[in-house]
Amino acid sequence: MRHPTVLIAAAFSLVLAAPNIGAASFAIDSFSTPAGGQIASDAITDVNAGMNVLSGQPVLGGSREIIVLKTGQIGLGKQPVKASVNELDTGVFNFDQYSSTARGIGRLIYDGKADGLLTPKGFATGVDLTDGGTNLGFRFQDLKVTGSGLLLTVNLFNRTNGLAFSSGPQTLVNGFMGELVLPFASFTGAGGSGTASNVGAIEIVIDGSAVNASGSDLTFALFTSGTPGPPPVPEPTSLALLGCGVLLSGGYGLRRRVASSR
Repeated sequence: MRHPTVLIAAAFSLVLAAPNIGAASFAIDSFSTPAGGQIASDAITDVNAGMNVLSGQPVLGGSREIIVLKTGQIGLGKQPVKASVNELDTGVFNFDQYSSTARGIGRLIYDGKADGLLTPKGFATGVDLTDGGTNLGFRFQDLKVTGSGLLLTVNLFNRTNGLAFSSGPQTLVNGFMGELVLPFASFTGAGGSGTASNVGAIEIVIDGSAVNASGSDLTFALFTSGTPGPPPVPEPTSLALLGCGVLLSGGYGLRRRVASSR
């Protein structure tokens, strides 16, 4: 069995691998602002949602709206459901049921407005997320899922008719880590197949309201339209650490062989 230090060094070198955005990607949000984070929380089960809306952000449409609604409580207490961006400057979006007893729904909206509402024709002009047919779907990079029962939906709204074109609810698997791509070709709805090249608003819905959504949590980093990216390319520091891990592994194996021959 390998020495634990070797496994830690190898794992740490992989963590430092840099994500590859891909030349064709159309950036929607890198979740790098604001400093200190944008946080919405709801601890009471009623019809009133918690929200945090910001304008002047370096995102598609210039505004980001985060809305959360607590839908249920298993047992006693008032544990919150929370959604946040760049909290503690981590550069990710996070949806957190916060405990095994809270249930709720989070919404992330891009429509060029900062009013806490979804405006289907919000963008000043229709946005072509396909970039002339180059980009084939939505990419969520560095997606991490903890717990079962979470559903993820992407809704696009046609800038001309205001109707939705949706991925439908996607079941997220506990323990998933990596890139998730939702092809535009799999979307359906009255907005029509031309919606991806004429978008008036984008809504991402994370639904953790199911009873079995116990302790569920997810995060994702750079959110783009694009095609599946290649495997991450390690930075020089990562390569150096990986080399150290290999050397440590070889050295430990050599010591074991020498010891066993005595």
